[in-house]
Amino acid sequence: MLIRIIRMIQRTFMTLVILVIAALVVYGIYDNVTDPDRQIYQFDRLHYDVTIESDGTASVLETRDYTFERGRFTFGWFELAEEATDIQVLESGRLYERLDAFSSIRTPDTFAALPVDGSYRVEWYYSVQSPEKRTFEIAYRIPAAAIAYEDSVVYFQKYLSETNEARIGEVSVTVHLPAGSTEENTLIWGHGPVTGQIEFADKQTVRMIVPDIRANQMVEARFLLPADSLTQATAQTGKQYDEVLAEETAAAQRADRDHLITQISFILGILILLALLIILLAYYRMHRDRFKPLQPIEAPLYLRDVPAPTALPVIARLHRFYHKQPATSELISLTILDLIRRRVLRVQEQVNGDKPTTWLHLAPVETGEYTVAEHEIPILDYLFRDVAPGQSAVSLDQFKRYSRSARNQDELSALIHRFEKTFNDQWKDLNYEDTDRAATPKIILIHRGISFALSLIGFLMLLLGQKGPLMLTGLLLLTGGFILFLLSVFLYRKRQLLTQKGENERARWLALERFFNDFSAFDEKDLPEVGLWADLLLVATALTAADRVLKQLKMRYPDAESPIWRYQQGAYLYGTYYQRNVGRSTSGLPSLQSTINQAMHQA
Repeated sequence: MLIRIIRMIQRTFMTLVILVIAALVVYGIYDNVTDPDRQIYQFDRLHYDVTIESDGTASVLETRDYTFERGRFTFGWFELAEEATDIQVLESGRLYERLDAFSSIRTPDTFAALPVDGSYRVEWYYSVQSPEKRTFEIAYRIPAAAIAYEDSVVYFQKYLSETNEARIGEVSVTVHLPAGSTEENTLIWGHGPVTGQIEFADKQTVRMIVPDIRANQMVEARFLLPADSLTQATAQTGKQYDEVLAEETAAAQRADRDHLITQISFILGILILLALLIILLAYYRMHRDRFKPLQPIEAPLYLRDVPAPTALPVIARLHRFYHKQPATSELISLTILDLIRRRVLRVQEQVNGDKPTTWLHLAPVETGEYTVAEHEIPILDYLFRDVAPGQSAVSLDQFKRYSRSARNQDELSALIHRFEKTFNDQWKDLNYEDTDRAATPKIILIHRGISFALSLIGFLMLLLGQKGPLMLTGLLLLTGGFILFLLSVFLYRKRQLLTQKGENERARWLALERFFNDFSAFDEKDLPEVGLWADLLLVATALTAADRVLKQLKMRYPDAESPIWRYQQGAYLYGTYYQRNVGRSTSGLPSLQSTINQAMHQA
């Protein structure tokens, strides 16, 4: 069982991966077609090489590596502390010319650095035709980056601020300590994402690496150096060693606590999601037969007679239950054919010139009352109360004109509404459709509720947690809960299934359909009597086999064109044995069905 569950998880994961890859491919094609000029680039690496000089000034050389993938690029920019001096921009050792103002022309190999809102804005200009890799260097000096106190020297520098909007593949910092400051007498701390690392590369060099920097993430460092490590700095009064040490120790403890909370909550989230996934797949595995059609008790290969006196629209819905269901217009037309089959209606064709007209006559009965089903009453009311009020006959042309008229759409809509309601009620009473198995199990509804709740909790954690330790867990719960919810909806989607009774009945009608398809290969003695084909043809209409049956009948019984032959054989086809040929008498009702379908679509 466990192996099967693991395999199901693997298949589900691979399916999701394939769907994601396909979506990315489609998006890439769409993006290239709709926006070919869009700029795409990668900020691969940002490296700071910092030297702390004897007066506390930090001499900085930034190295910025870019990959320009698509589009045309002409400038870059970033912000510097307002106290920065000696700003230079270089590329491959070539010094860019400094301008007095920002340039709208953006002449390559130039730059400008001007104070804006309490900081320096540095813009440098170049020309890139993608794809291309470029490396730029920015040199500058930060006075008083290291400040001397009575008991220590404090170095603090923010390399990347929270205002950064770019995603950077890696930020690295190399700090060269002043003489007198070594690994043995210097304390170092780095601030930023928990994925960063800070260490001594050698006795007087500190290295910090932070991978995958996202927008609005900062990177900074603070060092405690010996009090005599700066020889030319202006000393500040007061002591800072104990205060800085206490602050950084508390910050480190908070960071360790947050990291522990992140790890525990993330692992707990994975375990919860994994447990929900196993429950979902295991339940589906154990109850998969619930979602499959039942096998009929008997499934004959052929049936040569109508298996049961069943209404034609019921036959049509049962026959196509697992496929595209017949439309309401088709069910109504089949109901009219059913009324003709039971002699409630009689078909008659009149020829006026070259144009034949088909009429539906209400057959007279001795009692004056007709035995009809509930779903047939709306149709008779429509024909003889709305279309032809007070008449006992209605023509197909009359029916078509009335149904297409905009003035009569209320009556047509009422017919469709009444028919659908009464027919669906009758369908339920037959107990063919298994509504119990179609219902979603309660345990799955609970599972969906939990999955949705986890997604909501994850969303709230992202919304309220800001940059707290639960951000990653929030993203996990939001994504995992949503995927579980979608997977549950997909696996346990509502399926139309038949009861055992319904499957048994459907198997018999399928056997009759196979007979209709293959009866031309049967011996004469195995075929129904000619007079029985009238009812069989009507059933064939419900099974969408009428046209095939008609073609085979004409080939099998070529004398059927003679009314005398049909009369002798008792072939009262639809009560129109007197008509001129079998083609007209047997193809009239499919034409009637087509006419009714077209009229119904006007509603």
